[in-house]
Amino acid sequence: GRIDAAHVKLGVCLQIAQAIGLGMWGLEIGAPADFVAVDAETVAEAVVNRPPRSYAVKGGLVVAGTQS
Repeated sequence: GRIDAAHVKLGVCLQIAQAIGLGMWGLEIGAPADFVAVDAETVAEAVVNRPPRSYAVKGGLVVAGTQS
């Protein structure tokens, strides 16, 4: 299959996180849940269009925005 730039970047970030000892990082069960949710079909659309954040999550808890 085809690998896009977003997947390459994620792979590099995971390797760097391991190398500097960040422990659990990335999309793994038990990893810290820190992320923002946006309404976009692709990573590229989210970057280019910069849609408003639907909500932000820190440590698995919603800290900003609204959930629908």
